[in-house]
Amino acid sequence: DILRNPHQRRRFLADIVVVGFIREQNCLDDYIFGLVKTRFPELLTMESLQTPSGRPNKSRVLAFLYQHAETEVMSIVTQAAAKHGRQPIARVHDAIFFRKRLSLDLKLEIEGEMQQRTANPYWRLTAKALEGYRSLFRDQIREEREHRARIAEETRRAENYQSQFAETDEAEDLYDFDDW
Repeated sequence: DILRNPHQRRRFLADIVVVGFIREQNCLDDYIFGLVKTRFPELLTMESLQTPSGRPNKSRVLAFLYQHAETEVMSIVTQAAAKHGRQPIARVHDAIFFRKRLSLDLKLEIEGEMQQRTANPYWRLTAKALEGYRSLFRDQIREEREHRARIAEETRRAENYQSQFAETDEAEDLYDFDDW
């Protein structure tokens, strides 16, 4: 909601912490893009990473690099967990889902492998238990309850529905040609 409200968005973007974060992120992006120019210039010729005019699109290049780094690290996590008989049930964007939480020892071992294989000491795994959706707003809770009641009533009516065109014994009597 803050980002949709122009006044609140301006205040948020003017906050000293946010300004510092954006400056740091821009500096990091410039550094990474500079590395691509010198070490991996072939990326800049990929059509999918260019503007319509054929120039390298910095944001697309960076998104490509981040996504590939995340995919590489997720593969490392999957391989390391598999050594202990743990298979993920899903890999989504930058998250890996396991049926049961990893033990602290296994988590630390996997982090060490992530860091060692990528030469990046900053990789971390953060555990988060997933729970079903629960609304915190009274109006929404009331609307959901009313919606469930409407669905239940519609289901009851559908199960008891009798078509006026359904064949019954009465319908056969109405159109009995033997009486003519």
